[in-house]
Amino acid sequence: MAASYDHHLLRRRYDESGLSYQEIADRGKTSKTTVSRALEGDSGLSDENLRKVCAGLGVPYAEVTASWRSLLPRLQGAMLQICEVCQMAVVDAMAEARAVILHGYVGPEVRTDPHKITDRPLDDDVTEPIDRVTSDAIQAVLADAHGTRGHPLSEGFHLFDEELGYVDRFVGRGGSADWVVFVDSADDTSQARRGLGGTSLIGVYHRRIGWAVVTIGDFSRYSLFSRIAGKHSLGLRLQPPATGPFEPRSRCKNVPEGVNISVEATRRDTVAGSAINLYMGKPSRILATAKLAAGLLADDVGVRETFSFGGSRGGLLVAEGVIDASVEVVKGFRPLDFAPGAFLAAGSSAAVLDLEGVPIDFGPDFDFERTLDRIIRDHARGTPIDPAIFDGLRKRFVIAATPGLGAQIVAALKRRS
Repeated sequence: MAASYDHHLLRRRYDESGLSYQEIADRGKTSKTTVSRALEGDSGLSDENLRKVCAGLGVPYAEVTASWRSLLPRLQGAMLQICEVCQMAVVDAMAEARAVILHGYVGPEVRTDPHKITDRPLDDDVTEPIDRVTSDAIQAVLADAHGTRGHPLSEGFHLFDEELGYVDRFVGRGGSADWVVFVDSADDTSQARRGLGGTSLIGVYHRRIGWAVVTIGDFSRYSLFSRIAGKHSLGLRLQPPATGPFEPRSRCKNVPEGVNISVEATRRDTVAGSAINLYMGKPSRILATAKLAAGLLADDVGVRETFSFGGSRGGLLVAEGVIDASVEVVKGFRPLDFAPGAFLAAGSSAAVLDLEGVPIDFGPDFDFERTLDRIIRDHARGTPIDPAIFDGLRKRFVIAATPGLGAQIVAALKRRS
């Protein structure tokens, strides 16, 4: 099997070369099928065949197989600039949401967008104005960055907005870009309306290094959490803006300031006495969790307390050291629902594992990228996103304060009830 390689770099070299698959195959003394597999990122490609394709394209093998981690230092500056934009965008979104929650929404009628990425029926509900004004606020800040000469996002990026589906305004229909921005401007909006929760989040993926930047805003505590790849997570407690009756908020024009919050997972390494979040927001989930997590919830295991926060909040609370672990055992989370909170928790020294106890990597994910490319191609043909397209990418997981605690949780889950 070949070493991990950058098939996007191969594809770019292919586009630049003007060569056909057959010409590359002839020059590299291989087959058209092998060339196709290499350009599509087939992880089962042999090292020998990858070398042949590289030779056919005239691309150094060492460049194609460079570890994504070795690219992080070169992208640190770009990631920092993008993180600052994400912070300003999320602060704007939280201000807009706060105005609507406190004073109601007065404006044009807001209907659910038919391209919204959701598993639920596309019914209009009372949370829709919050969803829309927060989405608009984030897009406005991203548009400013896109229009700023020299900014990393000015070269173009793909945007996936949970409220609007795939948005091509920043890259052009059918265009290509390394940066992919995911927005869930008001996650768990019903809880946000009651002052019990809710987050606004942006996750940024780069096709050569994987998950690069995450920013999460906590509605209920008016706090901001961020991480860039290779760095520790950071948190700020913000000063809520004064708001009168609803009107569009003034834009956040500078990197937000506030009181630093410790973002460090607890040091607990035993499941006995632990506080654990389980995702049980619906009756069906309660029943399924009771069955699938019976081993973990048995009296002799000694879990001290359980919670049921949804979305990215579970990972966020582990990152802050408020709880010891967050566990999903039912159907798994889609990438946008899983990655932001888990990525932030990983930057607080927490362990992120699958249900077999294997660490989950936040580097390049070829299966994920193939799905994104399919969505982009479908969009160019006018086909809306089918939310089920993400089902094969769902992850069941354990986010635990320490590897030791994570291993004990995995072992407990495997026990027979």
